[in-house]
Amino acid sequence: MPKTCDRRNVENKKKFIGMCVVASNGQQMRCIDYKSVYDLTVQFEDGYVADHVYKCSFVRGTVKNPNKPCRNNNIAKARIAREKYIGMQIKAKNGMNMTCVDYVDSHNITVKFDNGMTRTNVGVNEFLQGLVRENKVQRYVGMQTTSKNNGQMMECVEYFGSTNVTVKFDDGTIVYNKSISSFLNGTIKNPNVRRISKFKEDHTGETNITRQGYFVTVVEYKDAEDLTVQFNDGMTKKTTLAAFKRGAIGYPLSQDLKRPFRYNDYLAQFVFKNADHAYYACKCTKCGFDDILSAKEMLEQHVCDFE
Repeated sequence: MPKTCDRRNVENKKKFIGMCVVASNGQQMRCIDYKSVYDLTVQFEDGYVADHVYKCSFVRGTVKNPNKPCRNNNIAKARIAREKYIGMQIKAKNGMNMTCVDYVDSHNITVKFDNGMTRTNVGVNEFLQGLVRENKVQRYVGMQTTSKNNGQMMECVEYFGSTNVTVKFDDGTIVYNKSISSFLNGTIKNPNVRRISKFKEDHTGETNITRQGYFVTVVEYKDAEDLTVQFNDGMTKKTTLAAFKRGAIGYPLSQDLKRPFRYNDYLAQFVFKNADHAYYACKCTKCGFDDILSAKEMLEQHVCDFE
């Protein structure tokens, strides 16, 4: 057993003699003699020699020099803590890896997540227990997504909480107090833009009969809330798709109804109107058949004699 201890002392003597360490007062100190782990001789850069120094005190830099006392004994502790924690990696409770990149004191370290986000003023215990959460302001502010309602790009410009974010659309419209889930799902509406249906249909060319018995044709279709219909005499009117489907489109009474028009094989001209229907003088351009018919009667199949 003594032989083992002697051999270890010899190895430590070779290792420590000549080793330099920065003391807590900022000076360089060098081991000039090694007798045992409890008996080292250390010389400071100003020439002061300290005898009977513990090995751990030398390694930690806590050996005192009376010629230059350390004003703050926490300097050495802070240096040791910096060396210990900077570069340490911990897996957070949210599953992300985080690394300590800066150490000021036990209540103020900087942590960087593997997605590049950083958190400052984090406690060491909070870091070691994996309780650090990523900075959601850094995560969401500047993030962009597409609105499912109108196809516009929208950007999160302010984050105050999960139910209070400010969103800016690419046309400059800003909306407030929206939830982050609505932003991520793209369901925030732009009040200045109408919704664009994912399965938008073009109803241009469709025809119908109004409740008053007039023929109308869709000549321009923008969306369900904005379309233009044309009456058989060429007059136009803006309406909605729902009103067009129901036939609930009033005729501009100030317009001239006497101009003839063609519908299928008929040459028709307005004659009169009662409370329910409008009637037209109709003549088949193929067989010459003529009669006074309502709009609905004109839609019935006419068996033309000229076949």
